[in-house]
Amino acid sequence: MLSLLRNELLLRPVYNMFLVFLELFQGNLWWAIIFLTLFVRFALYKNTAAGTAMQSQMSDLQPKMQEIQEKYKDDPEQLSKKTMEILKKDGVWPLKGCMGMLLQMPVFFGLYAVISNIANPEGVTKIMKFSSSFIDMVYSFFYPYVYNMIDTANLVTNFLGINVLEKNNIILALIGGILMFINMSIMSWTRPATPSIPGWENIPDMGKMMKFMNYFLVFMIGSFVYSVANGVGLYIITSTLFGVIQVYIQNRILVNAKLATIFKRK
Repeated sequence: MLSLLRNELLLRPVYNMFLVFLELFQGNLWWAIIFLTLFVRFALYKNTAAGTAMQSQMSDLQPKMQEIQEKYKDDPEQLSKKTMEILKKDGVWPLKGCMGMLLQMPVFFGLYAVISNIANPEGVTKIMKFSSSFIDMVYSFFYPYVYNMIDTANLVTNFLGINVLEKNNIILALIGGILMFINMSIMSWTRPATPSIPGWENIPDMGKMMKFMNYFLVFMIGSFVYSVANGVGLYIITSTLFGVIQVYIQNRILVNAKLATIFKRK
């Protein structure tokens, strides 16, 4: 049952959508992955934009949040209740900030499985392995339009000397890490200050600790891109670049002001 649900709700839809893009770009895996990623990001633009916009809403709520935090500091239950009332009244929900990312996850895992099955059908883990042949995974109404792309021999896997189906590419890993660093930097510049959390003042070097966590995440993303098939890494890179551009467009005044300050110091 679980295998059927995974196949019909995750792998099969993503595979068929991927075949459409492969047909559009004459079997070029690179362009198919890039434009599939852009298609997904544009489709979810409203959700991710709402999450980004929520940051400015949170900034406006800071005085209220600090007020109730001080008022109910000795009553955690009431503090939690009043906090939720404020968030509900102003239409600000923590889940809204990550909804766009959550909606992208099925496509990510589906594409991961598609690339893995094309690259090494026999070596794919059970959770990612197609439960039927490539041809059986195609929707019947798509078949007349994408049948050439079902045969992996018709696919173009190389671009700029990089094979989409291979892994351990240091260039893509570096690009992925750098883009994630840029993305996190911009997000930190546009993120409103949060109310002080009781007890944090007793933790030494909290700023250094958070900076270390950010660098660690950048390293993890770079390592992940290096360890997976280049096609999966290309998806991550394209999606992250889209995110950087989106956050910049929505917060260009704040970002430009921060950049001006940085370059003025130098």
